[in-house]
Amino acid sequence: MAFKKFDKDGSEAIDKAELYLLSKDLGYELNPDQLNEALIDLDLNKDGVVDLSEFKRWYFTGMKPYNGSRRTMLRFGAKSKALIDVLSEEAKNILLC
Repeated sequence: MAFKKFDKDGSEAIDKAELYLLSKDLGYELNPDQLNEALIDLDLNKDGVVDLSEFKRWYFTGMKPYNGSRRTMLRFGAKSKALIDVLSEEAKNILLC
């Protein structure tokens, strides 16, 4: 599952550091301001982390923020990778080991 790949510490939430790694894996490394904005976009209950339901809502709506605009990490640009591609690369690496 995509969420577990990015929940590195198994806390059942993606914290700011893990969100940074997620953006880096997608090919768009967020600066601190962008990271703060991304967390605001994704953290609907304002507890400081992205839980599974918040992640699914973002992931299954085409990685868009909830207000319909595109901001921060939600707008990666042409050089970014799709999340599915990142996960596929991970699966290939596992199979090759």
